[in-house]
Amino acid sequence: MSRGMWCRAGVMMVVVLFLGCSSDDADPPVDDANPMMSVFDSGPTASADGSVTLAVDGGGPSSLDGTMLNLNDAQSSDPDTPDSSAREDATRPPRYDGPRKKGIAIHQRAFDWSEKVAAVQPFWSYSWGSTLSQFQPDGVEFVPMIWSGALSNEEAESLRQQYAAGEIKYLLGYNEPDGERQANMSVDRAIELWPQLEATGIPLVSPSPVHYDNEWMIEFMRRAGENNLRIDYLAFHWYGGTDAQYFLDLLDQVYERYQLPIWITEFAPADWEATSRENNRMRPEWVLEFMRTVLPELDRRDYIVRYAWFNDYSSNQLWTSALFDDEGVLTPLGEFYAQHSANPAAGPGKPYPAPINQEGNLLMNGGFDLGDNGDWGGYEKRFRSIDGTETHEGAFCVSLRGGFSSAVSQRVNLEAGRTYRVTLHTRWSSPPNRPVSAGLERNGQQDRVFSPGFDSTEWQETSFTYTPTQTDEHVFWIWTGDGEPATLFIDTVSIRIDE
Repeated sequence: MSRGMWCRAGVMMVVVLFLGCSSDDADPPVDDANPMMSVFDSGPTASADGSVTLAVDGGGPSSLDGTMLNLNDAQSSDPDTPDSSAREDATRPPRYDGPRKKGIAIHQRAFDWSEKVAAVQPFWSYSWGSTLSQFQPDGVEFVPMIWSGALSNEEAESLRQQYAAGEIKYLLGYNEPDGERQANMSVDRAIELWPQLEATGIPLVSPSPVHYDNEWMIEFMRRAGENNLRIDYLAFHWYGGTDAQYFLDLLDQVYERYQLPIWITEFAPADWEATSRENNRMRPEWVLEFMRTVLPELDRRDYIVRYAWFNDYSSNQLWTSALFDDEGVLTPLGEFYAQHSANPAAGPGKPYPAPINQEGNLLMNGGFDLGDNGDWGGYEKRFRSIDGTETHEGAFCVSLRGGFSSAVSQRVNLEAGRTYRVTLHTRWSSPPNRPVSAGLERNGQQDRVFSPGFDSTEWQETSFTYTPTQTDEHVFWIWTGDGEPATLFIDTVSIRIDE
């Protein structure tokens, strides 16, 4: 199934699109330290009917001898069926003949992400990144994504090797390229770079737009057909209400128009007008009923290849659809999702190394070893793990995104007349245009002090002292401007009483 090439040579057919309602942006919100606009779009909107002609291969995925394969790889034969003359291995998972479509979309920036993946017993997961983590639960397939931009030769070769070794089977395309706060790519740029993904030889899932029926996606699919670009599967995001039949009818319409098997890489009911948890018009019990209805129907539809529920308990708009609560415990919705089509081969989570001792540090999660748990504010910051980044110590560090105005910050109460020592460790991805300093100030940009500048591409310790004139809440922060192309990595930050 994975080798079907829908936009290459072959019998061509014309698909005319008349598209209707839209889906919604759903990447987790920008952090709270800077009053920036939310990454959430305003929600489902009707768009004018449009049409586009797309050239795609006729028929469906086939084997090398031309035999047609069922789109639903969920129904593949069980490789663990024992020989009649062999004794069943006691360590082998129970025989499972059900659908294998269920997945989960979850960032790897939280300390307990691996345990959460294991808890829902999915067959696959993805993280919006391309790195196969050493902490991925056994028995759960990882699907890499090229989130945005060009694919480096090194990354492409790594993906090819993993594919050849059977470690990965598919590659997801750009994440919400029509979203300014997401991949933010023009159609021209996406068309230009798509051959890089094709060259990996891995079955490809299309870019996943914020709105499946907007001008960006229509134009991309039209030009992909004109240029004979290979797109094996169609990605689909959806964040609407709890009308299950509307959602299912919409999927039927999308498949009818594109004639491509579909991966639902993000979906969950949401109330985009909610400004607090209290005024969210959704109810957890409504979402549970929605899930009870749609999951069996997704399993039944052969053209739905895979689906992944989106989880964000911290969001005012999405908390009613969360699989986990703020303590990391499965909600009733999460329990149902875990029990539905449970993967018997899914192994337990693999925990990160224990956090470094932060005794005496007035900053919460100063070593970042708890991941993105909400203690640190800022914007355009990224939590990076030891899977793909050299940290100063522990499992995580933070990076400030090169080429963008970026910041990381935390508020802390300090007493007047006491001297505090601030210590941090930094390194740059490449030599910066100019050194950058850390700042500490009382609310309202008063009593501001700065650290010495740091500009090394190796881990560098920086330390300075500060004696407040008033007992008050202070803000520690590091900021890089949009004119700085290099990425700044930050780790092991502390504010302690200077004895």
